[in-house]
Amino acid sequence: MIFNIFFGFLVPWSIFLYHKKKPALIVLLLSALISFLINDIGFSLKLWTVKPFEYAVVSMIPYNLGLFTVVGIYMIQFIALHQKPLFYIIFTSLLLTVFEFGLCMIGQLNYGNGWNIMFTFFSYLLSTTLLYLLARLTNQLSVKY
Repeated sequence: MIFNIFFGFLVPWSIFLYHKKKPALIVLLLSALISFLINDIGFSLKLWTVKPFEYAVVSMIPYNLGLFTVVGIYMIQFIALHQKPLFYIIFTSLLLTVFEFGLCMIGQLNYGNGWNIMFTFFSYLLSTTLLYLLARLTNQLSVKY
């Protein structure tokens, strides 16, 4: 669990705070909400588990509130700045997939019920697209970061 808290929560927020970006609260909340939703569905369907396995979905909280939230904020900020949503949605999905592949390789994450890294990429593509669409809907892309 210390690994999850360190790499899933402390490192992403430390990097984010170092850059002193000002997140729009709505993007922060949407990013965390989407992360919790997707991870809870995947866990409930036994598609993946995160170490320590005995803590069930609690093991995913540092990633939901840390890594996935911070990466989502950065994605929206880059889209607002550069106006290239397709590029940043795909790039973010690939980046998160590579990170998750690393977690699988070191045994921090296990897949089940036929889930694999390709499905993981598409789940990230779905969640980043959803975040982008919700950010557009809530007018967050016009916020100056």
